[in-house]
Amino acid sequence: MLDEQIVDVLLDQGSLDRRLTAYCELLAPPPAPLEDEALYRMVRDAWGRAPLRLYFQGPPGAAQRRTAEALAGALAVPVLAVDTEDILHDDAVLELIFREATLQGVLLHLDDVESPCTPALADRLAAYADVVTLAGSRPWAPTKRRPLGVLTVPCPPGEATRRRTTWRQALAAYGAEAAPADLDALAVRFRPSRRPTSTCRSSVEGYPSR
Repeated sequence: MLDEQIVDVLLDQGSLDRRLTAYCELLAPPPAPLEDEALYRMVRDAWGRAPLRLYFQGPPGAAQRRTAEALAGALAVPVLAVDTEDILHDDAVLELIFREATLQGVLLHLDDVESPCTPALADRLAAYADVVTLAGSRPWAPTKRRPLGVLTVPCPPGEATRRRTTWRQALAAYGAEAAPADLDALAVRFRPSRRPTSTCRSSVEGYPSR
């Protein structure tokens, strides 16, 4: 007998399994080119063909999740973003999450995955045949139980922080301000020029005045 979530997906309801709402967000980033062309090509070539496990390593504020969202946008697919802080040892919840990613055809992104990963997560990663991105601050340590082939993608804070500051100053010059999440998105998706006039004018619309 099919469970309720499988029926919803088959009927193209587009909703997240209610059992996962405490841990996950199902998002549809706007389609946009990704600045890191090599990263985009790697994921594009693996999409639907081979498993790929990428570890975005960087300190808090390095916009790992925003990078995953921008990657999903470039691929024109949704992203299932998961806060793993309280579930890395919960095999039942992890099973539901990976099943949901397969059912929805999304880019799966796992936040707060500190290395070495738990045996429960390692088992799910090993069995997952699609693309998954993980984010953490420590260097990735190979698991003892089985090789996972995780590739580390450094996410240094410097460039993202500089762009965030540039966007905040540019918006302020037009009397507007953006929420922190919006500044992160701008910093990941767009490289401001020295005089980002036209882009900033279009970005200002909809933001509150200072």
